[in-house]
Amino acid sequence: MNGSSRVWGLSIAALSALLSCEASVDRQLEGLSCDSKDRCASGYVCQDGQCVRPGTTVSTEDGGSDGSPAPTVDDTLDGGASNPTPSSTKGAGDSGTVGVSCETDYRACGDQCVALDDTANCGGCGRVCNGGAANTEASCVDEQCSYACKPDFEQCEGGCIDVSSDVANCGACDEPCPAVGLGSTSCVSGKCVPNCSDGARLCDGTCVNVDSDPQNCGECRSQCPDGTLCSKGQCVSECDSSLARCSGACVDIFEDPSHCGACDRACANPTGGVAACWGGVCGGECAPGEALCDGACVNLEDDPDNCQRCNEACGAPPNGQPTCVAWRCAFDCNPGFEPCGDICAATASDPANCGGCGIACPDGTACFEGDCVDSCPATSTLCSGACVDQQTNVEHCGGCDQACPSVLHGGSACVDGKCQLNCDPGYSECDGACVRYQSDPLHCGGCDTACPAGNDATAVCTSGVCGIVCDPGTSPCGNDCYSLQTDAAHCGACDQACGSGEVCSAGTCTATCPGGQTVCDGGCFDVQTSASHCGSCLNTCSAPPGGSAVCLAGQCDFTCPAPLERCGGACVDPLVDADHCGQCNRPCQDSALGPYACMNGVCQLTCTEDQAVCDNRCADLNTDRLNCGQCGNRCKGNTSCVVGQCQ
Repeated sequence: MNGSSRVWGLSIAALSALLSCEASVDRQLEGLSCDSKDRCASGYVCQDGQCVRPGTTVSTEDGGSDGSPAPTVDDTLDGGASNPTPSSTKGAGDSGTVGVSCETDYRACGDQCVALDDTANCGGCGRVCNGGAANTEASCVDEQCSYACKPDFEQCEGGCIDVSSDVANCGACDEPCPAVGLGSTSCVSGKCVPNCSDGARLCDGTCVNVDSDPQNCGECRSQCPDGTLCSKGQCVSECDSSLARCSGACVDIFEDPSHCGACDRACANPTGGVAACWGGVCGGECAPGEALCDGACVNLEDDPDNCQRCNEACGAPPNGQPTCVAWRCAFDCNPGFEPCGDICAATASDPANCGGCGIACPDGTACFEGDCVDSCPATSTLCSGACVDQQTNVEHCGGCDQACPSVLHGGSACVDGKCQLNCDPGYSECDGACVRYQSDPLHCGGCDTACPAGNDATAVCTSGVCGIVCDPGTSPCGNDCYSLQTDAAHCGACDQACGSGEVCSAGTCTATCPGGQTVCDGGCFDVQTSASHCGSCLNTCSAPPGGSAVCLAGQCDFTCPAPLERCGGACVDPLVDADHCGQCNRPCQDSALGPYACMNGVCQLTCTEDQAVCDNRCADLNTDRLNCGQCGNRCKGNTSCVVGQCQ
C-alpha cells in the first residue's frame, strides 16, 4: 500500500497529524550521515557523506563528512573572489530545487553572489557596462552604468585627454601650445616644448633663421643697423646674386620656408612636423618613419586613415573600429563584441555565434548570456533569436532591430534605451559623427564652423582656427591667393591695383612687358617657364599627387620633392610604395604564403592581426591544423583545429 492510499478515509485531524509526523521524520532524517555503504533511508540519497533529498545541494559550513574543514569564501568563488558565500535555500514552488540567498548589497547571479555595483552585472545579471569612450572606465552607481575619465586623463571638449602630452590641451583643457615660427611644439609633462627645424634657432620663444633674420643676425638679438641686410649670418649692404632681398634679409627663395618661391610667402607647419621649402615649393618635414599626408605627419604603418599610402582609409564592420597593423588594414571590435571572421558579433546574444564564433542555436531556441535557451527570462526581450536588454543593447536599443549607428573615431552605447555616441579623444560629436574641431576645416573650432577658401587657396584648420594655404606662386590676400608678381589687381601687394592699360610685371605696374615676356591675363609672363601660361597664355601645367608642375622651354613637366621619386608619370615613395618598392616598377605581390607590403624599401610578408607567421607563411592559429594554437602544433588523425584547440 503506497503512502497516498494509506490516508484514504482518515479524518482531517488525523490527516494533519500524520503529515506533521512525516515532516518531523523528514527533519530528523535530513542531514544524517550515510552508512558505511553510503546508504540512506527511503526517499533520500547520499551526497558528500550526508543523506539529502534528491536535487539538494549539501552545505558544508561545519566541515565535510570526512572531517575536512568547511570550504571558505575563497574556495567557493572562483579563486578568491570577495563576494559572500551563497547559502542554499529552498524557494517556494521550486519543487525541491535549491536557490541562492545573498547578503544585503549583493544579488544572486547563477550560483554566485555578485555586488550590486558589479560592472559585469549592473542593474541585472549579465548587464555589462560597455560602450564607454576611449580612456574612460566604467562604474556601476545605483544600478546604472556610469563612465569617468581614467586616472591621469581630464575631461576636455574632445573627450578624456592626457593633458601631459596633448598639444591642444597642454597642462589644462583648451591650453594649446603656441606657434613658434620655423618649427613646431610638443607637450612634455604638461609643458610646451619648442622644436626648431634644421637651421633655425630658438630666440625669445620663437624659432628663427639666424642666417637671414635682420633682428637676430648670426645670433639671437643681434639686430642689423638700418639700411643693411642680414646675409649668411652677417649684416651686409647688398645681397649676393644668388639670394633675393626680402624684408631686410638675403634669402634663398628656393629653400627658405619663410620666403618660399617669393618674398613673404611663408610655408605652414604641417601637423606634427615642420615647414620646409623644396625648389620654391612648400612642403613639410616629418619625423623618421612618418609621411606627409594632406598637411599632417602620419605613420603609414599604423594610421587607419592613411594605411601604407596617404588617404588609404581602412574600413570596419558595424560595431567595430578600423585599425592599421604593419601597413595592413584590420579592425577591432567594440566592447561586448568579438571578431568572427569579417564581422563583430555579440557572442552573449547572437544566435549565430552564441558563446563563440560559429556556434549557432538550434531552431526554436534563443541566445542568452552565451547559452542557447528555450525561452528568454523575464528580464530580457526576444529580438531576432537573441535575448536582449533593450535598455543597454546597441543592436536593439529601445526596440527590436533598432541598432545604434557605427561611426568612425568613436563608438555607440545604449543608455536607458537611447543611443549615445562616445567619441575618441581629440574628437567631438557633430551631427552624428565624430570630428576633430582642432584640425577639420569643415568643423573648425565648432560643429557648424566651416573654413572659407577662395581663389588659388586651400582651407586649413590649425588649433581650431581657420586659415588658408596658397597654391605655389601665390600669396594670401584675405581668403584668396594671388600672384603679387603678375596680378594687376594685387601688383606687389594685396589690393594694390595697376592703372588702366597697365600690366603687372615682377610686382611693378608697367605699360609694357619686358623683352621676352607676354601679356597674359593682365600680367607679364615668360611662356617658356611659366607653369600657368606654358607655351601660350592660359595653358596651365598639372602634376600628379605629391608633385609640382613646371614649364621647361615652353613644355609642361613636373618634379617630385624629396623623399618622393619620379616613376613614369607619378611621384612615389620607394620606402613604402608596394608598386615601386625600393625602386621604380618593383612591385610587392601577394602569394599563397600571405600578403606582402613594402617596408623601408623591402617587400616583406605581413599577416593580419589574428594571424601569425609560421614557417614564413601566414597561419590562423584558431583554425590551422598544422599550427593549432601555436606555430608547429599539428592536429593528429582526423581532428580539426577549433578556436586554437585540436578536437
